[in-house]
Amino acid sequence: MLRTRIAITVLAAMVMPVLGLTQAQPSNESVNIQNVVTQTGNVTYNTLQDAHSSIYDAEDFAGDILLDGNQKAVKSTVTAFNAVSRLLKMPGDAVFDAIDGVNDPLTPQTMRQPVPFGSPNPNDPIVMMAVSGGGSRMAYFHASVLEQLAKIPDPWGKKRSLLDCIDVMSGVSGGCWSSAYYCANFEKRYEPDFFDKFKDAMSSNLEFRGISRVLLYPPSTARLLTSSRNRTDVLAKVMARTLGDGNRKLTFNDLQQKWIEAPVGNKPPVFIANGTTLNNGQRLVMTYLAPSQMPMAMDNETLKLYSIGRREPVANSALKPMHFEDFGSDIGTFRVGDAIAASAAYPLFLPPYNLKVYRDRVPQTGVYAIDSETLRSPWLQISDGGLYSNDGLDVLYSLVRKMPASRPVLIFFVYSNDLDIKYTGRDRTWWIVSIMSRMFTMSNSHQRVSQHLNIYNFHKNNKTAIVPIELHGFNSKQDDKVMGIPTAFHITYFNKKLISRVTPQIIQMMTPLWQDAPALFAGKMSIEAYMAHYNAINEHIALIRAPQN
Repeated sequence: MLRTRIAITVLAAMVMPVLGLTQAQPSNESVNIQNVVTQTGNVTYNTLQDAHSSIYDAEDFAGDILLDGNQKAVKSTVTAFNAVSRLLKMPGDAVFDAIDGVNDPLTPQTMRQPVPFGSPNPNDPIVMMAVSGGGSRMAYFHASVLEQLAKIPDPWGKKRSLLDCIDVMSGVSGGCWSSAYYCANFEKRYEPDFFDKFKDAMSSNLEFRGISRVLLYPPSTARLLTSSRNRTDVLAKVMARTLGDGNRKLTFNDLQQKWIEAPVGNKPPVFIANGTTLNNGQRLVMTYLAPSQMPMAMDNETLKLYSIGRREPVANSALKPMHFEDFGSDIGTFRVGDAIAASAAYPLFLPPYNLKVYRDRVPQTGVYAIDSETLRSPWLQISDGGLYSNDGLDVLYSLVRKMPASRPVLIFFVYSNDLDIKYTGRDRTWWIVSIMSRMFTMSNSHQRVSQHLNIYNFHKNNKTAIVPIELHGFNSKQDDKVMGIPTAFHITYFNKKLISRVTPQIIQMMTPLWQDAPALFAGKMSIEAYMAHYNAINEHIALIRAPQN
């Protein structure tokens, strides 16, 4: 439209001098001709504008019909395809469900009972560890961290090492994988080659193994082609094989039995795997702990304020951890390898893991955390735990909420690839995976701050110490290399060497924080002094990682 108006104005400016119409010597005749030209231009402009509007309206109308028609056609085609696919896969589902099994229904005898983890002495600290997602990078780093903690004496002087003090491990994705390996092989932790085997397992190329199993192992190929089993089910079997000899069919009952049989003071950590329920956005906690041990990680007063004007299902989805018992299933017979795969089912790369809902088996005790609308679905689809929270911390805060406010709690937070600052030019192109990763990291970073602040609403601040152990480099060049290690289920030889090189330095740098913890818990150090030390260490880390001018 603007171009049309300009053209008419230019045309009039060209015609007027030819007709002798100048501003210097206006006449009645020239004024009349000028008015005629102007009116003609306006009429022409309005006519073209109406024509353009009609064309645009026609385009919008045609576009709406075309797009709506295509969308309906595509949706109908996909719906029909899915219906036919389900019909064709029904025999295969029946066969492979009978062979492989699905999650089992709950019975009164298999309901979880509270597990009294930690020292029976109320003055002894509960030591917990949250391990974030990050694929093989995180799994290998976590194994390296545990290797270093095994060399550090117990700061309370009651156990062999700081590693032996850990009572609970909560993991997401790659951190879930390494946590499961350690808990499954806890009794071997002081064998000379334990950590070599541990790190070898965590550096297994699961992507290649998964592809090989699909292409070269006929039973897996048949499962994928003739049933609803998917690549995440294949990953579950591959991951189970990395947990060590005799652990390929390890279940949560098996882990709990290891815990029960271990002597007091030398028990393996309680293992917690974290997933995200795509049906309603709720956090799924996979562990042999009782649901009653994990309430909302929020104090009662804040919960009342949060609940004003909100339906209970909304509060559940946002805050309450979901357990197997909430949808009538038994976690005890569920395989640990499947839990790890469900926790690692990153969107776009892996499909969700399917869990069967047993609506008639859900206990009616009033402490369960799933709404009736979600229970209408015959299946729940579980995806990467990082969709809800990638750090595994919130489930530990749920446990702390149930403890006496005066019980000392030390939390190790092992993580990598936090929200690094990107210095970009105008022409930077963001890859979709990079965008997704930053979206998850942004939301988790915000959530983590509120979680840290909220824990002090229900637990004494001088009885809570949080020690961050972040994977990073010790100069800007090295840090760029560390941050550049991809989130995948394989890791190169050179990246393993890089992680092994920086981990002892990271542990040495953070050592003062757990050395201060006994003094903090005993009242010999103020929370202000502890946090000043905490902040000084973090500022030093930021300084050594900063690019040098």
